Amino acid sequence: MPFATCLMRAGDEPCPEGWPDKRLLYGVVDDQRQCEACSCDPPTGAMCSVKVHVYSDAVCSVQRLEVDISPEMGGGCHLLMSGVALAGIAAEVLDYQPGTCEPHGSEPVGDVFLADATTFCCREPVI
Repeated sequence: MPFATCLMRAGDEPCPEGWPDKRLLYGVVDDQRQCEACSCDPPTGAMCSVKVHVYSDAVCSVQRLEVDISPEMGGGCHLLMSGVALAGIAAEVLDYQPGTCEPHGSEPVGDVFLADATTFCCREPVI
């Protein structure tokens, strides 16, 4: 106690008077929902700067140029003395801030299909 009293009938049927609590249960549930594919806008706000070292020997011991490069500098060239051979280059990351991207998609699509209904009509217990 207390248990509700219920009537049961195959199909989606109206409940008789005095049995106000209608519940439908289904014998077949066909869930065809899926999620949309996910995607992102191109990243924004990314920034990095590096220090470039240029060497005239293969073991990187004779440095000919050292320059910091960042997006704020724009493009450009750095002149070396004429006739200087270049044999090595190295770069070290000074600062790196990854960008962010706005995600899209992953919304649910499709439907759930219900079949083989059974109606349960219930009422509160009488004590």
